[in-house]
Amino acid sequence: MHYLHSFFTTLFITFIIHSTLTAQESENIEVVGRVYTAWSGADYVEVVDNLAYIATGWSGIQIVDVTSPENPINMGHWCRYEGYPTSITISSDYAYVVDHGFLYILSISDPEIPEEIGYYNTNWTANNVAVSGNYCYVANGQAGLRILSIADPENPVEVGLFDNEGSAADVVVSGDYAYVADERLGLSVISISNPENPVEVHLFEVIGGANNVAVSGDYVFYTTSGSIYVFSIADPENPVGVSAYNIHRLPESFCVVGDYVYIVSDGSGLHIISYVDPENPVELGNYDTPGRARGITVSENYAYVADWASGLRVINITDKENPDEVGFCNPKSGPFSVSVNGEYAYLAAWGEGMPIISVGDPRRPQEVGFFDASEVSYRVRAHENYTYLIDLEIGLHVISVMEPENPREVGFIEGNFVDARINGEYAYLTSGENGLSVISLSDPENPIIVRNCNTQGLPFRISVSGDYAYISDAGYGLRVISIADNGNPAEVGYYNQDCDPMAIVASNDRVYFTESIEVDEEIVYNGMQVISVADPEQPQALGRLGLPEQAWDIDVLGDNVYIADRDGGLRVISVADPENPVEVGYYVTPGEAFGVTVSEDGLIYVAESSNLGIYRFTDPAGVYDPEVSIPGYFGLFSAYPNPFNSTTTITYELPQFLNVSLQLHDPLGQVVMTLLDGNQKSGIHRLLLTGNDLPSGLYLVRLVVTDQVFTQKIILIK
Repeated sequence: MHYLHSFFTTLFITFIIHSTLTAQESENIEVVGRVYTAWSGADYVEVVDNLAYIATGWSGIQIVDVTSPENPINMGHWCRYEGYPTSITISSDYAYVVDHGFLYILSISDPEIPEEIGYYNTNWTANNVAVSGNYCYVANGQAGLRILSIADPENPVEVGLFDNEGSAADVVVSGDYAYVADERLGLSVISISNPENPVEVHLFEVIGGANNVAVSGDYVFYTTSGSIYVFSIADPENPVGVSAYNIHRLPESFCVVGDYVYIVSDGSGLHIISYVDPENPVELGNYDTPGRARGITVSENYAYVADWASGLRVINITDKENPDEVGFCNPKSGPFSVSVNGEYAYLAAWGEGMPIISVGDPRRPQEVGFFDASEVSYRVRAHENYTYLIDLEIGLHVISVMEPENPREVGFIEGNFVDARINGEYAYLTSGENGLSVISLSDPENPIIVRNCNTQGLPFRISVSGDYAYISDAGYGLRVISIADNGNPAEVGYYNQDCDPMAIVASNDRVYFTESIEVDEEIVYNGMQVISVADPEQPQALGRLGLPEQAWDIDVLGDNVYIADRDGGLRVISVADPENPVEVGYYVTPGEAFGVTVSEDGLIYVAESSNLGIYRFTDPAGVYDPEVSIPGYFGLFSAYPNPFNSTTTITYELPQFLNVSLQLHDPLGQVVMTLLDGNQKSGIHRLLLTGNDLPSGLYLVRLVVTDQVFTQKIILIK
């Protein structure tokens, strides 16, 4: 089984590095909720009202409750799937996020579910942002300082621009002046008394340029590649140099609070410098964080450091000569498999253990418990009050989850198990050593191996239906094992015609399995097969469908098969006609899709490389299943078709009688047409949009219901 460990270790490294795709694509599938169990890395942090807002790269903006600094709790997130946010500024109930060339505006009135309400394309690299009054100031790289009116946060409008042919890296606003750290030129002081006509009033040229800037009282501080400079700005148009301090390292970020500067450096962590006497700065203390310190903010007696791969570190700075870490938040449990039972989802998180997620309200999933496994958590199955967690090359953990907040191991079976299914009082496990192992769970705390049944090859995945177990057997196709007598399992049939099954699920006399076909060690085909097992001794092929990627998990509910297709995301296949399976929906997930399960209420749970995503599928034929309705839910579903040629159907749901505004906008946020403005009753509503009079291109559908705003991209192609 060492080949599996090596293979999956390589795979895990790959999906952590590539934890999201570069474009959001979907059809007939909507996101209901999401919770991140792994961050790409903490890059920037702001703390307001005991909430830390952290830019974490591919995993977006994470919101952490730091009411208890010793126990920070991840409570919310926002992720723009094609983006990589690097900085964030909080003002009132809004967060302003810079992401490459875009500024995104989020409503954070409910920090558990931040919502994008506006954006602006700056057409150049946006490095940082400052907010003052009704204006937003963007350090826009070679485009200079860009000034936007945010009087209406949903529709930011550019009103001013200052470009001195430098490269704006950072900006801070104090009074009627903006102070810009320019990577090429140095420190620029710009009068913004008239935001529509910004005027540079002073430029202090610095060899090597300036990287970061902050203002405190009558002083401005800025950093270069190895020093921090202080200027008096009692007269902002004539700043006077006060001191320069060589910090002997490359500063990543800093902030000024009172008489102290808190600066972080990649490789040496947090440094605290006293400016009680601004002319004679003195370093007081240092705390070397475990990771690569990238961002810093201070609130009361604590410094919050964005420490890249080590997450958020909370450091007590009461004693500035001896700063000391008191807490941290570093989600790194990349889920590989998911199982749902009742109001909880259980994840097998590679290399970490088993996070337990409350999904009672699927719009607000929250991690509530964690079981720490010793090696490689690969597959998990939940049944009644227990979960069964496979640790590759170690064995099967039997975990009591009667108290989901405090899971505890109550039983264990050693073995090189790969997959498991639970059926009644028995568990059926696959392994390279023993093929199929039948385990009695009559006493879950004392599991007993009843019998083994070897297969021809290396068994991988398993599904159980009725009196049969169906195994994907590497190199030997699909094997059918009778388990009518659990004490004497025996192979009764097989299917091995031009296939190499991987993930597998059985339901109603059919088996569905994913497959990959290799020629000269190169994968030439990925797909799914439908096999009839009406006669288990003579399985017969019914239908086949190609898939974009190498599928890793599969589940079925009714006439639909749900596939976790790794880079291809979540795919939904209709098997109403099993001889002609057809894809009816997909969602390119922000992380690689490795595990999938569908609950009886129709919600789809996907274990992605960094998060658990919860989705809902809407039948493209327009048939809506009320059992999948979420109480109190409202919002936009996927337009269909999208892209479209002449017409597309826009679908949305209201929980009650409400006033609705539905508009079509261009990419700049300008209204193209108003589709609806008036009151509507509760339920599902559909509207046909005709694009005959519109030019080809990208449009935004914008639904406003009370104080909620929903947007969706649609593409018209003629």
